Amino acid sequence: MSPNGTSGPCSETASRATATSYAAGVDKKDPELLLSAFHPDGRLSDPYNDATQVGHDQIRGVLGMLAKFVTTYHIVGNTRYDIDGDTATGEAYCLAHKILPDAQAIVGAVRYQDKYSRRNGEWRLDDRTVIIDWTRTDTVSLNAAGTEIVGA
Repeated sequence: MSPNGTSGPCSETASRATATSYAAGVDKKDPELLLSAFHPDGRLSDPYNDATQVGHDQIRGVLGMLAKFVTTYHIVGNTRYDIDGDTATGEAYCLAHKILPDAQAIVGAVRYQDKYSRRNGEWRLDDRTVIIDWTRTDTVSLNAAGTEIVGA
C-alpha cells in the first residue's frame, strides 16, 4: 500500500500522509517516495525561486537541484485541509533545514499550499505551491557523516 493509502483511511489522514511523503522523499533523496506524493501530472511551483515543475519527470529533478546540500531536514507542523468529495485543498507548515558543505544551515519557514484529488482510491497532490515566509542562516556542527548534530 502506498503511504497515502488505498485501503480507506480518512481523507485528512491520507492528505497528511501525502504531505509528509513529500518531505521524507526530499530528505532521503528518494525519488519514488517524493513522486508518491504527486499524481503523474502533478505540479510543483516555487515562486521564490521562479521555478515550476509539471509531471513526475520534472518533479524528480528537484532532487538534483538540492544536490548542493549535504543534507536537508523538513519538519512538517500544522496542517489544515478542506475536503469536498474527491478533491481537497490544504496548507501545511514546515521548517526546512538545508545544510551546505561549509556547515552553513539555511533554515526556512515554509507553507505548502496544496490541491489534492483522489484518483483510483489514492489521494495525491495535483498542485503544490511552496511559499517561503522567512529564512535565516546559521552555522552548525557536522558529525563525521556530514549531517547536522549541534547548532552553533
